Amino acid sequence: TRVTEHAADGLVRVQIGVDDGERRLAGLIGAAAAAGFHVTQVNVNRPSLGDVFLAYTGADLRDE
Repeated sequence: TRVTEHAADGLVRVQIGVDDGERRLAGLIGAAAAAGFHVTQVNVNRPSLGDVFLAYTGADLRDE
């Protein structure tokens, strides 16, 4: 699981990287609500080939 956050203009954007995100989505939203967060938007993205390459090698495809 990878978690990043960014705050600006009174809003907090949290990005959570998990395996099986579609299956775990309801639980993640429930946990956020239980912690007092108001969820306004959710996006589910599958990793690109570049994302996978970066995860395995630590280098961007363009860093040759």
